[in-house]
Amino acid sequence: MAVSDATGGPPAPRPASRAPVAEPQAPDRNRTTVRKALRAGALVGVAVMLVLAPTAFSADGPGGAVVVTAGFAAATLVTAGWLLLAAGLDLFAGEPMDLRRGLWTAAATLAAMLGPFLLLGALSQAAVRGLSG
Repeated sequence: MAVSDATGGPPAPRPASRAPVAEPQAPDRNRTTVRKALRAGALVGVAVMLVLAPTAFSADGPGGAVVVTAGFAAATLVTAGWLLLAAGLDLFAGEPMDLRRGLWTAAATLAAMLGPFLLLGALSQAAVRGLSG
């Protein structure tokens, strides 16, 4: 049985329920996410290089190339992890990211996949140089 309004007329129509529409994020939010990811990656990369720096200058150490590539690999892994986590959380919340942040995420992920191979190459070069004298 429909309940009428206070005037005795027919009941007022109820507003149609709509699913929430995902609106694009503000550009500054996307820039902030990329900036924080790059900053975190740079801090981790510098920390790794500082920890490994004494080994680069020792007589039987792996050399500076290994230290730099280890720092690069760590930095890109942290940056890509941060951006991929943020992208996953945004997609889960129904908030799409903009194209620029998607490109940063893709580039960081590709660099993170390249980092371990660069590190392996630098380590093998250091091993060959160490064996040859």
